[in-house]
Amino acid sequence: MNENKPRKNPEPPNGIELIMSDLEKTTEPTEIKATDLLEKPDLEEVEQAIDERAKKEETQQLAEELNELLDRAEKPKSR
Repeated sequence: MNENKPRKNPEPPNGIELIMSDLEKTTEPTEIKATDLLEKPDLEEVEQAIDERAKKEETQQLAEELNELLDRAEKPKSR
């Protein structure tokens, strides 16, 4: 009985399905590392932080040198 009925054609794939199937065929699987998923810091922010730290260190060094000079100036000269 059912032999005479024509088979229903499956619906043709839509554009997205075609693109996805093409991608699956043409792309190689890539390994994703956990570090790849981490947000990368902005280079400008990193450079700014380095500059600020260097300025703090330089300021600290200059303050220490100034204190040494002030200590020497306050001590009476012994002859």
